Amino acid sequence: MQITNMGQYAHGNQPIQHMTYLYNYAGQPWKSQYWIREVMNKLYNPSADGYCGDEDNGQTSAWYVFSALGFYPVTPASTQYVLGTPLFKKAELTFENGKSW
Repeated sequence: MQITNMGQYAHGNQPIQHMTYLYNYAGQPWKSQYWIREVMNKLYNPSADGYCGDEDNGQTSAWYVFSALGFYPVTPASTQYVLGTPLFKKAELTFENGKSW
């Protein structure tokens, strides 16, 4: 992470991936937005090995997909999501039951 100027943040270690979203809980959502976008821009790219670290059952890719949509399940056992910084002006999700959101 030194070469990306991100200090001790090790995004390739999945248990830390929620960390960028915790600024929201500290009342500083602009810091979450900044660091989420930094991770997306510096640590992901459209190539065969376009993410850092290992995949661990899809967690690293899931972090990117959630983050690109603009929300993230910081506490997986909860039904609550925290907001981030979406890459898209509009996105539509279709669920198993056919409903869209």
